[in-house]
Amino acid sequence: LNIAKTLSLFSFTSPAVKRLLGWKQGDEEEKWAEKAVDSLVKKLKKKKGAMEELERALSCPGQPSKCVTIPRSLDGRLQVSHRKGLPHVIYCRVWRWPDLQSHHELKPLECCEFPFGSKQKEVCINPYHYRRNCSVQSVILFLSPSTLKAEQIARYIPDRCFPN
Repeated sequence: LNIAKTLSLFSFTSPAVKRLLGWKQGDEEEKWAEKAVDSLVKKLKKKKGAMEELERALSCPGQPSKCVTIPRSLDGRLQVSHRKGLPHVIYCRVWRWPDLQSHHELKPLECCEFPFGSKQKEVCINPYHYRRNCSVQSVILFLSPSTLKAEQIARYIPDRCFPN
């Protein structure tokens, strides 16, 4: 009985993490995505309004949103579990493009004040402040627009940010 209680403590997922995972795209690597989001929530809770802004961006993908930033590490990468990756790629993979392979597939939008490539102390992880190279999106929409669900189509809506 005590072992079961101890194990359940380690498997507890906070309500904030559960909410953010509700917008997760794709099925694979569920536990890894949960750890990535949990790590992010811990960072964002230290910043006033950051969690709310991320939830707003995820829930209204066609609407303008502000930067959601985390501190940049020395090498620019973030370690989640046993894997290291670039933070904007990790969270774009979790919430927009599960098949995303590399940062070379992403371009920041002009309105993003803290894009990954700018080498600032903070880096924006708002998945709607990055766009994917158009060639991939165009092929997907051209080949099967009738088979895409509304939430899938939202991933390909032109991105907009708040004007400065």
